[in-house]
Amino acid sequence: MDQLSSSDLLEERWIETEEGDNDTEDEPMIFDLFQDPDPYETFAFTFHVEDPEEFESIKYHKKSSSKYLKRKIDIKLNGIKTENGQTIKSTGLTLWRASNILCDYLCENPQIVKGKNILELGAGLGLCGILANKIGARKVVMTDGDTDALSGMRQNVNLNTCTSDKDRLPSSNHSLKCHQLRWGQDIGRFKVKILHDNDLECADINQTGVKSESSDYRFDVIMGSDIIYVEEIIEPLFDTVTQLLSHSNDAVFLLAYARRNVKIDFVLQCAENHGLKWKMTSGVEGIYIFSRIL
Repeated sequence: MDQLSSSDLLEERWIETEEGDNDTEDEPMIFDLFQDPDPYETFAFTFHVEDPEEFESIKYHKKSSSKYLKRKIDIKLNGIKTENGQTIKSTGLTLWRASNILCDYLCENPQIVKGKNILELGAGLGLCGILANKIGARKVVMTDGDTDALSGMRQNVNLNTCTSDKDRLPSSNHSLKCHQLRWGQDIGRFKVKILHDNDLECADINQTGVKSESSDYRFDVIMGSDIIYVEEIIEPLFDTVTQLLSHSNDAVFLLAYARRNVKIDFVLQCAENHGLKWKMTSGVEGIYIFSRIL
């Protein structure tokens, strides 16, 4: 593989607001600290994941039955208090309600990520991507366009790294990466960064990052939660999804949708315009599953 220059790997300073603006001025990034002298919070989660590969037998009067064991997964994240979510400039520094919806879906359907290569869009603090990694995804690439969110995301990956705890990530973090990705912009160079990690099976690529049949890496599953808040981002969102989603029959884009300023009908129509079909899940409300129209 050709070597990338250091400039190829640099991330552009960019802060994402709820209006979708790029606010990179040197004014205070967050909010008036006099409103809350302690705006930070450590979020603790315990998930129970159904694992069909493990089961326990229970004997009743010489009869036995089996049920799935639910594996416990603990995750801790540092971020801004959720009640301050509307007062901070960067949307990725706290948790939003749809991330819990997506996590619930992954816990109930672990097979959708287990052993697969996963891309998370707008990962923020990293909750869903870290959970997918712990469930057993082959590789997870968490992304955000916001550089402040990426900083917090990487800290949370380190927070959940410990070789002495079986529920935490491997100390090397080879299976979990954090990268900047601004939707619809320079997707080819993003792929170069992914291949440069030497964690994913790939072929040689050239210095320009131009994709070829052998180097056009795509993901089995793309997922995002609470990432839709203005209509202007929908088109670049689905441009990004279609460029990075695998063409395999079972490749999907999971969207945990929370109604804000964009109607779901607008989102679904844009998906169809990009050659994607969709369905809603029956078990967890708010989850939309998109796949290619073959």
